[in-house]
Order: sequence, then C-alpha cells, then structure tokens
Amino acid sequence: MAPLGTARTIHACCVLQSSLVIIGGQIDEEVVGSASVEMFAEGGVAVTNQPPLPCGRIDEAAAIAMDESGSAAGQVLLLGGFDEDEEVVSTVYPVDLATGVCTTQPNLLRAGGQFAAARLPDGRVVCAGGGGSDGIVLSWGEVFQPPAR
Repeated sequence: MAPLGTARTIHACCVLQSSLVIIGGQIDEEVVGSASVEMFAEGGVAVTNQPPLPCGRIDEAAAIAMDESGSAAGQVLLLGGFDEDEEVVSTVYPVDLATGVCTTQPNLLRAGGQFAAARLPDGRVVCAGGGGSDGIVLSWGEVFQPPAR
C-alpha cells in the first residue's frame, strides 16, 4: 500500500466501496485536528481528489461506512471526537465523500472521542467507551439508528 499523503495520528478510518477512507486526525504537534480526507483504492492506490471537510477539523472521532448508493464516492458517518478548539463533541455527520458535504444530525447522547463504533446487523450503530473532556475515561455506551438517505 502507498504511504499516507499526510502523516497523522488519532484519525478516523473505515472501508467504503473497497477503499480505505482516512479522515481528520492530528497532523503535527502544533495543529489539533485536520479536515483532510484521504482514500486508498483496492490494491493500495491513493485517490487524492477528496475535498476537505467543511464541518471543520476533527480528531479522535469514529467513522462508519454508510449506504453507498447516493454518492459517487460513498458516505461515511463521522461520530464525536474533538474539534479544532480541543473541545470534546457529540456531533454526528453523514459526510458525502464526493462533495465533502457534512450534514448535521441529532447529536450523540454524550460527547466523547476515542471510542469504538460498529454497525449492527440491523443497521443501527453502537458506540462504547472512549474519552471525554479533561482526560476522563468513559464507561458510556449508546445504540442509535443512523440517518436515512
């Protein structure tokens, strides 16, 4: 696989349309969060035409692949994390990877980052654990229905 176009840590990633999608993360010690999106097609070929996120810089978020039928590049559900002001957030954004459009949805019940998220067989999403403000470790869990297209 080709190396990342931008070195980063505490980013979100998922697999969508046989591509690895990498979103946000910290790109250096001075800049908290990134709005960049990288995709790597099957075979590790970098796809570099992804627009940056208009919903702002984010790190320590979770990403879940969504229904791919409504977008040329697919959609990712971006959950929680920390924003560019280093504030923990409870935001839920479906992100259209072809256009970069982030659509605001109802928030998670609790703000957090660094948590695990997975899609259940019935389409709902479960989030668990993670970290909150001031380094607090969370025992939180939440199950929700992602937004319909």
